[in-house]
Amino acid sequence: YVVTMHSIYEHLDKTICTSAAKNIVVHSEEAKNCLIKHGNNNNIYVIHHGCVIQTNTQELWNIFQTPYALVQFGFGFFYKGVDKVLDAIHYLKKQHPIKYKDIFYCYLCSDNIHTNIVHAQYYDFLMEKIDCLNLHDNVVIIKKFQTEQTINNYLRTAKIALFPYVSDPNNLVYGASGAIRVAMSNNIPVIASDTHMFDDLNKVVPRPSNYVELANEIDEIFSNEEYKKSIINKINKYVNEHNWDITADKYLKIYSISEE
Repeated sequence: YVVTMHSIYEHLDKTICTSAAKNIVVHSEEAKNCLIKHGNNNNIYVIHHGCVIQTNTQELWNIFQTPYALVQFGFGFFYKGVDKVLDAIHYLKKQHPIKYKDIFYCYLCSDNIHTNIVHAQYYDFLMEKIDCLNLHDNVVIIKKFQTEQTINNYLRTAKIALFPYVSDPNNLVYGASGAIRVAMSNNIPVIASDTHMFDDLNKVVPRPSNYVELANEIDEIFSNEEYKKSIINKINKYVNEHNWDITADKYLKIYSISEE
C-alpha cells in the first residue's frame, strides 16, 4: 500500500501515524525532510500536487467594471490571510489614490457545517476591519459554497487571483494547495505567500511575506505587462508539466515499485 499525505505537520504526535506507513507520497521536498527529521524510515516519494487543465480560459465580460479586479476563494479560516489583502488594498489606495480608487477585491468565503462557528468569527473580524479601513466600496465577501464552474467564471472575470495564506508558528504545515491550482489553470496571474503550503511553487508564482510586499506585487502586475506575461508563462508551464495525466503516471510508477 501507498499512503498519500496531503499535509505534514511538525507535531511529534503525528509520527505515531506516519511511522506506521511503509510507503508515503508527499507533495514537496520540505514535507519529506520534515518526516525524515522526526525519525521516519519509510519509503518517502515526492510527487507535486496535480493540476487540472481548463479547456476554456477566455476572459469574460468585466462585470466588476474595473481593470483592477482581485479574487480569492476558499473556506473562511483565519490562516487564509484575507485581512492581509485588506491592508494591501488600503496601502495601494493611499500610495496611488487616483489609480486604485476603484480597485475591487472579491472574496468567495465558503461555509462548512462542521466549522460554521469559525467561519462566522472570521467573517465578523473581516467586516470590522473593512469598516475600520473604509473599504466598503472596494471589497465584497460572498458567504456561500461555490461550484468549481462558478469559481472558474470568477477567475475568468478577475485580473489576479490571491492566496495570501499566513503561517501559524505553533502549527506549521508542509503541504500543497489544490485551490491555487484551480486558479493557475485559468491563465491569469496568481500571487501566493511565503507559507510552506506553497514551497512546491517557489519561483513559479510570487510569494510576498507581508501586506506591503503583496501590495507591491499587485501594483507591479497591473503596471508592467511584461512582468504579468512572465508570471502567466511560468504558471502555464508548471500546469502543463504537472497535469493529472502526468501526475497519475508518477503514482502508477510508485505503485509498481512498492509491489516489487
